[in-house]
Amino acid sequence: MTSSKISISVKYDLGGRIKNYNRLLNLLTPLGFKKKIESLSIYNFSYLKRVESTLESDKKDTVITGDCTWTLTYSIDEFGIFTILCESSDIECTLDNFSHQLLQIYDLFVDEKNKDYILYLKDKGQIKKGLKDKTVDTADLTFNFRETIDYYRSFLKKNDLIDPRDETYFFHDFRTIFQIPREFMDSPDISNLLALEVSDYHPEAKKEIDLFGCGYSNTWCFITERDSDFFSNGLFHLAHNCWYLSQIWLYTLSDDLGKATVKLNNFSGDTRPIKRMLLKVQKNKSKIQRDLQVIENADLVLKSSKYNMRLRSLFDSLNIKPQISIIKNQIEDMSTLLGEGHSFLQSESNENLEKNSKILEILFALNTIAGIGLFLPGLYSNGVASSFKLDFPRLASLCIILLSVIIYIVVYIRNSKVK
Repeated sequence: MTSSKISISVKYDLGGRIKNYNRLLNLLTPLGFKKKIESLSIYNFSYLKRVESTLESDKKDTVITGDCTWTLTYSIDEFGIFTILCESSDIECTLDNFSHQLLQIYDLFVDEKNKDYILYLKDKGQIKKGLKDKTVDTADLTFNFRETIDYYRSFLKKNDLIDPRDETYFFHDFRTIFQIPREFMDSPDISNLLALEVSDYHPEAKKEIDLFGCGYSNTWCFITERDSDFFSNGLFHLAHNCWYLSQIWLYTLSDDLGKATVKLNNFSGDTRPIKRMLLKVQKNKSKIQRDLQVIENADLVLKSSKYNMRLRSLFDSLNIKPQISIIKNQIEDMSTLLGEGHSFLQSESNENLEKNSKILEILFALNTIAGIGLFLPGLYSNGVASSFKLDFPRLASLCIILLSVIIYIVVYIRNSKVK
């Protein structure tokens, strides 16, 4: 019997980027958080100068599912990503049944986690379409991730520590790492772990990559030797953060583009909602481009080609490059939309200017007529009247002036709404 282990990295969006890191550190220190110091022999100094360290909690929680005890470690990054690293206790298994045993424990973890996750999504109003029929038994919940993430979101907001995005990405992401003995690495049952299900054969599942010298991977699952340094130096943590950050922006971009397109296509005469939407899109575009530089230049943070190769292998496994390509295409669509929106607003402004010019011509004519009308009574009087008489000519002139004032007020209110 030889022990194996399962580690699962779960990522949540805190709703925005950390804007006061030192104050956050001071406030979180009593809660057991401290800086995770990266190796100076691996990371470039220029990178460490620009990026704040991950804050990791020394206080760990434990959860039991079946016969397995999970240790939970919490960490926060300046991108506004909250990580829960779930590490199993040692799992004793043999060569002929290790994949079955590990997958049973994994499946139970996912089932219990999803009970909490569906309640969390329901609380956030995200139970829509295909999720509407999903119900859970809340009588005996094992995990309570939803209260943990809600606590830290509230903590950051209350202490004004977050630069909020317009919307929070409420869906989490988790990746699984099976750490098995070296003698298990050549077993055909590795394909079961990569497929995350027991089957006789998975021809497309097994993919050998250079994970610190040995290992297998696909998008959702990693398999390494039990005593390997897979989690050392924070490379997997960095790669998973980059994937999750790109996913947050993909969601935000798609939502922004959809809403802005609807507003442009359903213009009702009031340009203010369109202006607000264009400002929001432009603001998000700047933030996305900033974070995109971090993701694309992630392999420049390391000093040696050896570690760069390892990080690239993680990026390849997580399919981060396709994510970046989609983001760039959506940024181009966003730029096109911004141009169309500004052109539309300019066209509306020109049309309103033309209408206002015609109205001003009418006002000028009416005032001229009114002015002439005021003098008409004097043309037929023999002298200066001792008192004012409201005769028909004067009444007509006053009505014209009053009408001009009313029209002017209407035009003023209309222009205010357009602005």
